[in-house]
Amino acid sequence: MVRIAIVEDEESEIVGLKEGVKRFFAESGGEYEARVFRNGMEFLDACRGDFDVVLMDIEMPLLDGFRTAQKLRETDPAVSIIFVTNMSRYAIKGYEVDAVGFIVKPVGYFALKMNLRKAVARAQGRRSVNILAATRNGVNVIPSDTLVYVEVMRHNLVYHTETETITVRGSLKEAEEQLEGLNFARCNNCFLVNLKFVRSVENDTVVLLNSELPVSRGKKKEFVDALMKYVEQSGGGYLNNARLVGKTRVFRNNIAMYSVLRRVGNRRSVVFRFF
Repeated sequence: MVRIAIVEDEESEIVGLKEGVKRFFAESGGEYEARVFRNGMEFLDACRGDFDVVLMDIEMPLLDGFRTAQKLRETDPAVSIIFVTNMSRYAIKGYEVDAVGFIVKPVGYFALKMNLRKAVARAQGRRSVNILAATRNGVNVIPSDTLVYVEVMRHNLVYHTETETITVRGSLKEAEEQLEGLNFARCNNCFLVNLKFVRSVENDTVVLLNSELPVSRGKKKEFVDALMKYVEQSGGGYLNNARLVGKTRVFRNNIAMYSVLRRVGNRRSVVFRFF
């Protein structure tokens, strides 16, 4: 669930932003919740660090968008801010509060889509949960953003992180519930993979940092769909010039429209090829 605040005093712009946000999440398949605030003071009074993305008008009564953003940064340094304004000359000031983007009114859907994509990716990237793994030697705290994949072996769960493996009693379903809403997907019935660490998918194998895992026929489409969505929204994690290689028609058709995706901000490109 992505929580969005629309801080805007013009009714026509509020309507346009709400419709654009609704269309974006309808196309991306994500869930969201949006709240509207008519000025900066009203927003700051209600904000408790529970928003992921803020669409912020600059020219507002009582407290303008820049001063609102400055006060917001005092309590929430990570929330994604997108400025919306009539004044393009203000764009450079957005860097002072680490704004994700800047849209000049009237807001077109393409500009909103591009900025929301960056903002949502940043918001999802900062999300992490701590998994408590109790072993004979004590309790281990595993941050989900360090978890490469989870493996089930008989009645045990093996958490493979970037630096170690930790084995506890449990089921893969329990691990899925703990990691729900994050960028994890099953490549088969035994492995739950953090999409952030995927380097490539080649035929029936997913290549991670230092591991290769089998992709089952029944899970391939679901896994690749999840990976495509992650790549499109975030730029791809470790998928830098990575390849997705497959032979089936369904597999090709699912990928065809995403032959090349580029993330201009850090010059990453993600290329899907078939042989």
